[in-house]
Amino acid sequence: MICLVVLVGPFILLGSLGAFIFRLVKLKDKGNGTKLYASLTLPFLFLAVEIGFQPSDSFHTVNSEIEIEAETSMVWNNVKNVRNIKTSEISTHFIHLIGIPKPLDGRLDRESVGGIRSIVWEKGIAVAS
Repeated sequence: MICLVVLVGPFILLGSLGAFIFRLVKLKDKGNGTKLYASLTLPFLFLAVEIGFQPSDSFHTVNSEIEIEAETSMVWNNVKNVRNIKTSEISTHFIHLIGIPKPLDGRLDRESVGGIRSIVWEKGIAVAS
């Protein structure tokens, strides 16, 4: 569903633009027949031009830091188990408007390596990772 929402916008915009251009061409050539079949060669013309451009690789690194003025144990106690998250505590973003639920509860089963976090989301979704 998310992919559909993301694709619909550009599809409608570009489809409308293509229909508008086609309509302008049809109005200009009214009575002279159609040259629509010639437009079928456009993808092949673009392919010939596209081959000349080689993609370049680029790598980027993003570092984010948040400094918290508290003891490590205090921070860990607030991160390992996050219980009873109210929906008002998480601001609504675009992803929530298109149906992605907000988390409600997160619990770590043990504090050692290999611990599993269980998360409960809105709409009855539960995940263990």
